[in-house]
Amino acid sequence: MKKLPQWDTKLFAFINSNTERAFAWGKWDCCIFAVEGIKAMTGKEMIEIKWQDKKGAFKFIADNGRTLNKVTSKYAKKAGIGTVDKNYITAGDIVLLKDQANENEELIGICTGNLIACVSEEGLTYRQNSSAKKVWRLDA
Repeated sequence: MKKLPQWDTKLFAFINSNTERAFAWGKWDCCIFAVEGIKAMTGKEMIEIKWQDKKGAFKFIADNGRTLNKVTSKYAKKAGIGTVDKNYITAGDIVLLKDQANENEELIGICTGNLIACVSEEGLTYRQNSSAKKVWRLDA
């Protein structure tokens, strides 16, 4: 999956336009944030959102790999998105992170450069790059 020209401007516009959006399973959760963020940077949908609530989200994960890492890896591979060493995280990277603020729950976020933007039950929030467990990079 290849980034559009001015992908960074598009990504930050997307993030800024959703700053006040409240968390809601199937409408605004961490996976939907990542899918919509990827679309902002590439103009393409990585996956079709098929869940509308928490139960549906967990069923989607169970049916497609059992863990958020495996599901993300599966769809990233289908889209031609490869991994990079988490020590080289940079803006626009898709990130699996351990959210220490929420009992080490795994989330998917997008690196903004110095932080990872993600959606948790708090809404749009930011975490340290050091919380990254796995990183995927879109083609520039």
